Amino acid sequence: STTTAIVGDSVTLYWIHNSEDGSSQQLADVEYTVGDNTQTITLRTQDEPDDEKTSYYTLDTSKYTEGTKILWRIRTAGITMDYGDWSVQRTIDVYAPPTLALTITKQDGTDISVLESFPFYVKGIAGPTTQTPLSYHLEVISKNTYETTDQIGNVQTVNAGDQVYSNYFDTGQQLLVELSAGNIDLENNMEYTVNCTVSMNSGLTATASVDFSVAWTDAIYE
Repeated sequence: STTTAIVGDSVTLYWIHNSEDGSSQQLADVEYTVGDNTQTITLRTQDEPDDEKTSYYTLDTSKYTEGTKILWRIRTAGITMDYGDWSVQRTIDVYAPPTLALTITKQDGTDISVLESFPFYVKGIAGPTTQTPLSYHLEVISKNTYETTDQIGNVQTVNAGDQVYSNYFDTGQQLLVELSAGNIDLENNMEYTVNCTVSMNSGLTATASVDFSVAWTDAIYE
């Protein structure tokens, strides 16, 4: 009953003619309302009538702004050319495309692309302000294939494209995650990609990625 659309999307409305006398659809009125403005488009069946054919009409949302609500409903006429009752009125919520700005920083907040020491921080800022984040999915992907050892000394192979970290965060705030030796295992001289997807209360999502490489300073971590 409710559809979410991004400004500029084409939204297709579908319906099937349901006639009491069994005749095929001859006419269809598509009514849509934005604010106090109501428009009705009358469509005449052009091809061979078919009772079970799904009809459709496409709305262009590029002329609408963030927060617009479009109410729409359909009525059809069969061979008698008398219209039946209006369908249930449905809603289209139009939103601006969500955004996600993703950065990697040191402890002092400085942006980095080369990781020299733990800890480091992943920061995600979601927008626009008219939408609220519900959750984030954060993952770190290896861009290289290499061998490493786990915490008990077993040799493991990490392939390019493998996930070395993944976590969900249920929060309506901006994302700030600390990553250190306790929750992620990174290999010196290797490259990684951080991917993050935010889910907004509009039902829309935004994804961002950032790359970094590892060049440890001369230190030993236990």
